[in-house]
Amino acid sequence: ADLGKFPVEDTRKLVEELRVHQIELEMQNEELRKAQVELAESRDRYFDLYDFAPVGYFTLDEKGLIVGANLAGADLLGFERASLIKKGFSQFVAPGSQDAFYSHRKQALETGTRQVSEIELKSQNDKPFHAQLQSVAVERNEGNAIQLRTAVVDITRRKLAEVALSESHSQLEGRIEERTTELRVTNAELQKEIEERKWMGESLKKSASGLR
Repeated sequence: ADLGKFPVEDTRKLVEELRVHQIELEMQNEELRKAQVELAESRDRYFDLYDFAPVGYFTLDEKGLIVGANLAGADLLGFERASLIKKGFSQFVAPGSQDAFYSHRKQALETGTRQVSEIELKSQNDKPFHAQLQSVAVERNEGNAIQLRTAVVDITRRKLAEVALSESHSQLEGRIEERTTELRVTNAELQKEIEERKWMGESLKKSASGLR
């Protein structure tokens, strides 16, 4: 527009308004820049926590295919993280735990509640290990797709400790039962000996009375 056509006062006001608006835009841009920096820092912290967590994290689609995994999860299975994408998680489940995993996944998807199960998994070299799975279903915005967020914890040491404790308990029970049996036998023998001595005492008394 030709500012020469406006009165001087109107022109001055317009310039002032433009200057104020420019300052506001610069302030908004600065706030936006700070927000972007904070968001990037927050995202980096999240990825650090996600990748280096002591627990394996997996994201599965409705078919059970892996669409995301952290470094701990990839290490548990013995694969590079990128090579896990689009692989079926069930291929890392031991044959004896396939039904349990199917039921676990089905319950999590259908109920929408957190499901906890203990199953046996196998790593790349087919070495089995015991694992606890905690899964929850979440909805994605893209076409309302449902994904399963699953945390995996290696509980092999705990299972071995439980087995060792159970075996020790069984051995202890066996020893107690054995010792109880020995005590019963000993008690029966003592009772028999007491009865014999009692009988002998009474016999001696009768013999002494007869002699008198």
